[in-house]
Amino acid sequence: MNEKLSQLVKMGKTLNVLYVEDNEAVRSSTLGMLEKFFTNVTVGEDGEDGLAKFEEAQEKYYDLVLTDINMPNMNGIEMISEIRKIDKSISILVLSAHNETNYFTETIKLGIEGYLLKPIDLQQFIDVLMGSVERIILRRENEEYRKTLEDKVAERTAELEYQLYHDDLTGLKNRTSLLHDLDGSHFSALLIIDIDKFHNINEIFGMDGGNVVLKQFADFIQVFGVSRLYEIYRLGSDTFVLRSTKDYLSLDEYEKEIPEFIEELSQFSAYIEAADDYVELDVTIGISFEKQNALEKAEIALKYAQKTRRNYIAYNRSIDTTKQLKDARFWRSEIKLAISEDRIVPFFQPIVDREQNIIKYEVLMRLEREKDGNIEFTSPFFFLNVAKQTKQYETLTQIMIEKSFEAMKELKVDFSLNLSYEDINNYTLINMFKENIHKYQVGNRLIFEIVESEDIDNYESVQLFVEEMRALDVRIAIDDFGSGFSNYKRIFDIAPSFLKIDGSLIKNIDTDKNSYELVKSIVSLTKALNIKTVGEYVYSKEIFDICYELGVEEFQGYYFSEPISKKVLIEGVVTA
Repeated sequence: MNEKLSQLVKMGKTLNVLYVEDNEAVRSSTLGMLEKFFTNVTVGEDGEDGLAKFEEAQEKYYDLVLTDINMPNMNGIEMISEIRKIDKSISILVLSAHNETNYFTETIKLGIEGYLLKPIDLQQFIDVLMGSVERIILRRENEEYRKTLEDKVAERTAELEYQLYHDDLTGLKNRTSLLHDLDGSHFSALLIIDIDKFHNINEIFGMDGGNVVLKQFADFIQVFGVSRLYEIYRLGSDTFVLRSTKDYLSLDEYEKEIPEFIEELSQFSAYIEAADDYVELDVTIGISFEKQNALEKAEIALKYAQKTRRNYIAYNRSIDTTKQLKDARFWRSEIKLAISEDRIVPFFQPIVDREQNIIKYEVLMRLEREKDGNIEFTSPFFFLNVAKQTKQYETLTQIMIEKSFEAMKELKVDFSLNLSYEDINNYTLINMFKENIHKYQVGNRLIFEIVESEDIDNYESVQLFVEEMRALDVRIAIDDFGSGFSNYKRIFDIAPSFLKIDGSLIKNIDTDKNSYELVKSIVSLTKALNIKTVGEYVYSKEIFDICYELGVEEFQGYYFSEPISKKVLIEGVVTA
C-alpha cells in the first residue's frame, strides 16, 4: 500500500488534473485527498464552470478529469460530451453515487476510464487513480517516443534528401539537384565545365590526390560563380556546372565572363600536400542559353568544343548531332532486323557501250523495308556508315557475296562488285570470294571495282589482291577515280581493265569547265594505256553526248536505267 502510494505521488506530480464537483463539502474533502497525490489540481464548481476552465486551459493542458454527474447548470454527462469534442483521448473518471447507476450506460458511451463511488473508499480511490495515472503516463511515454521517432525520421529524411541532391566529395549540388532546378526554371543559362585530361592527375597522384584537386577546384569555382549569381553543381568525376540564377544572361555578359573565368583559372593551382606538388588545370566549357533541354544542349556544346579543341563554345543547331545519333540508332535496328529476316537484296544497274547496248551490270546493295504500307528498297547511302560503326558491315558484305554469285550463275552475264580497301584487307571476305569463284566458275565474268581512296596506305596489299584475282580471270576496275586525291601512278601499278570516272565530275560536265577538262585528260591518258573508261551518273542526253564526244567508252546512270531487282533482270534477260 505504501509503495503504491509513493508511486502514485511520484507520477501524479507531473500531471494536471481538473476536478469538478458542485457540493462544497464533498469538493473540499475530495480535493484534500487529490492534493496528496497531484501537485496541480484545478477545481470547477459545476459542469458549466468545469467546461469553461477546460476550454481556457491553452498552455496548462489537462491530463485527467474527475467529475460528478448530478450538477446544476450543466451536468457531468453534458460536460464530458463537450470535453470529448475538444479532446477525444483525455482520461476521465466519474465520481458517482450508488443511486446514479442509470448514467453508467451514457458514461460508457462517452469513453470514461473508471468510476469512483461515493462515499469514497480510500483503497478503491487509490486503485482507480493508480490505474488511470499509469495509462496516462504510458500514453505520454508512447507519445514522446512517437515524437522522438518522428524527429529521427524527419532528421534521417533530411539527411537522405541532402545526400540525394548533393555531391559527397565537394558538398556541391549534384545532377539530380540540377535537373530539379531546371524543371522549375523558365530560363537557364548553363556553363558546363570539364577538366581536361583529369585521368592523368588520378594516374600520377592517385584517387586521393585527384579528390584533393576536385575539392579545391570546387572551392575556386564557387568563389567565381556565387559573386556572379551562378548556382554551382558537380555532375560527375571532373565535370561541373554553373547555372545562372538571373532572369536573363546577355551575350555580352557571357562573352565577358567566360574569358574572365579562364583568366582567373590560369592563376589557380591546386596543392596536393601528400605529394608536396601543385597542379595547374585546363578546362573546356560548353554553354547553353536554350529554354528546352538546356543541360543536353550544353553537353552537346561541350563535346563539340572538345572535338574541335576549343576552350569554349555556345550551343547552336549546326553543332547538334542529336538527329544523327537518332538516325544511327534507327538504322542499326533496321539493319539487324533486315539481316534476320533476309531482306538484304542485290540490285543491278546496267552498264552500256557507246551504242547503248547493255554489256554488264553493277551489283548494288539494297535494304528491303516496308514504309507507309509500301515496299521500298533503300540505298546503302543511308545506312552503310552506320553498319560500319556498329560492326554489321561484314555480315552485309557476306550476304551480298552469296546472293551476287548465285545471280551470276543463273544469268550468265558479266557483273561487277564494289570493294573497299577495308574489304581487300579482310581475309574472311577474300576467302569467300575465292570459294565462290571456284564454286560457280564465274571468274571470267566477274569485275571487282576497287574504290579509289586516300585511305589506301598500303598499295602492296592491293597489288597482291589484284594479282590473285587476275590469276582467277577476274578483271579489275578502279572506281570513283577523280574524287579528291587521285594518284596516276597507282593506275600504272594496278593496270586495271576499266577506270570508272567519279560521278561528281560526270554530272557537272555540261556546266563546269574544270570537270570537262579533267574528264578529257583522264580519257586521253586511259586510251594511251589501253584502259577503258566508264562514265557514272549519266542522267541526261546532254551528259551522254559530251562524254561520248570525249571518247568515254562505257556509261552508267539513270539516263539508261535505274538499278533493278533480280526478278526484273531475269525477266529482261529471258525476254532478250
